[in-house]
Order: sequence, then C-alpha cells, then structure tokens
Amino acid sequence: SFFRFSLFIPFCCGCLSRCHPPISVFSLRKMPTVLEKIDELIAELELSLNPASAVKASPSGAKPAIAPAASASTSKPKAAAPAGGEEGSGSELSKCCFRVGKILEAKAHPESEKLYIEQIDVGEGTPRTAVSGLAKHIPLSELQGRLCVVITNLEAKKLAGVLSACMVMAASEPTGEGGDPDARRLEIVDPPVGAKVGERITFSGHPGEPMEVIKGKHVKKVFQPVLDGLKTDESGVATFSGIPFMTSAGPCRAKSIKNGHIS
Repeated sequence: SFFRFSLFIPFCCGCLSRCHPPISVFSLRKMPTVLEKIDELIAELELSLNPASAVKASPSGAKPAIAPAASASTSKPKAAAPAGGEEGSGSELSKCCFRVGKILEAKAHPESEKLYIEQIDVGEGTPRTAVSGLAKHIPLSELQGRLCVVITNLEAKKLAGVLSACMVMAASEPTGEGGDPDARRLEIVDPPVGAKVGERITFSGHPGEPMEVIKGKHVKKVFQPVLDGLKTDESGVATFSGIPFMTSAGPCRAKSIKNGHIS
C-alpha cells in the first residue's frame, strides 16, 4: 500500500546510509528482518490511530495480527433477571405470582366512595399499596390485620390517583339486588390459619417461576386466561380450573360464596 511504501523509503534511506559497502534498494527484498520491522511499525501506528484495536501476540517470525474492534454482538451481557426473569417459565398460571398477604391498614379512598386503600405486607419488608373496590361490600373493620390473597406481579397502575402495586383477590356472585344485573356480593379469598405471610400460592401441575412484571400485551396473553379460570368450587375453595389455591397450611377459600368468580 502507499502507506507502507511511504514508511519504507525513509527507513531504507537510513539503513543505506549505514551500510558498508552500500547496497541497492532492491536487495532489501532479501532482508526479511527489515520488512518485519516495517510491519511492526505499521501495526504500532494503526494501534495508536485506532485504540479499539488490539495487537494479538504472534509466534516468532510471524506478522502481528490486528484484532478487529468489538462488534455489537459482543456487547456486555445483560444482568441476570430476578427469579423467573422477564418472561417467567411454565404455564400462564405459573407466570402469575399469587401470594399470602396481610392487610396492615385499610382506609377509605378520599376521592371515591367505592374504593379502599390498603397497606399490605407481602413478605418483602416494605408493605405494598393496594387500591380495591371493596368499599360497598366489606366493612373496614373486617379488613384490619386480615390475611388475604394478592397477585403481586401485575404492572402497578394508578386508580383514582393512587398507585396500586398489588391486587386483592375476592370471590363474587350476582345478587340481582334492586333489579340491577350487575349487583354482586363480594368476599375476600382467605388463606387458612397458619399460612405464612409472603409465601407463594401453588397450583398442582403448574411448576415454574413468575414473570417479573405482567404488562402490555402480556396482560391479555398471560393474565386474562388465568383470570377467566379463577372461581370457587362447590365447597368455596378457591381454584383455577378446579385446581385449588394451595399454601403450606392448606387451600384458600371464600367464606360462603360457592361457584363464584374470583377477580
């Protein structure tokens, strides 16, 4: 190349001035050590001009090789995601994280007569805030200090101006009260006595880890099919397609609602 030749000429001139007797330029082709020296100089210059490159070690007598700059495919790997990761594993049900919670405090929402704001211990050290539509169905006095079932990996959303970071699960059945087809009776799904706050609810035949956060398209793809299959059975036990919500102390259930939808 022209670059190599331009280095070659002054280097050769210096060598020729020191030779006794003088030698011709063409005889330099028989001097491999000179050419190797020039190649080394070129490699050093290329490295100084392009710091992203690296000169690989080469065997004695071989030309140094210039390593190509790192490409996008060799970029730093992503940090490991929490248990289950971004996508989770297993079935849609196993990707949903249902846990035993304890309601530490419940109060009326200042801007909505239908809503309560609860502080719920889910075993994380810091309570989560939940906004639930229980105000017209369950007295506040029945919520204080009560165990409940919550889903903890739905994307947090603002409800009436308050960020809700988990969802309290309740069973419901239609009453038709006052001729209203939408009138319903609600009961919180209760974990059994002895269930541990923060433990994950399990479902037989559905191993796997939950998604980090269920959001966007995954709400319809993952959570909605699960929600459609949640109901209490003939004994009031909370189930997904007939499979009980299980804790270390036994199944979860509604107090009196049988064959009711859970949401």
